[in-house]
Amino acid sequence: MSGFWDLKNVKDLDRLWIEEQDGFSSAFVPVRQSVTGRRERLNDITVSLIYMLPAIEIVEITEENSQEVFVRMHMLFSAQGSAPFSYQDITRHRGLRVEPGLSVPPMNDRLIGLLRAAATTALKKEQQAT
Repeated sequence: MSGFWDLKNVKDLDRLWIEEQDGFSSAFVPVRQSVTGRRERLNDITVSLIYMLPAIEIVEITEENSQEVFVRMHMLFSAQGSAPFSYQDITRHRGLRVEPGLSVPPMNDRLIGLLRAAATTALKKEQQAT
């Protein structure tokens, strides 16, 4: 466990790490030394999932909840106009666990807020057009 996330139960954990590019530095992206001596960092999808799981009120990706994780991710990102994760991305991360310690608004409140903001923007455009 590193901070509030844990990858020890992820199958084929090593494929989540990529070679670090020269000069890469971020306090939010874990790095490690590989067995061959190369510096590696977690890939972008893994890092995003670590930070997004609390936002969708899921603490661990499992075989049983993979579909629900996919649905919740797409609900949240569709409300923002994008959908960055495939179902395969989710299933590759089965076993990823995060501690429920981040303070985030409930998912339904965020979704309604995002949809309201989009609808308000559409209303303003309609009003400006008339």
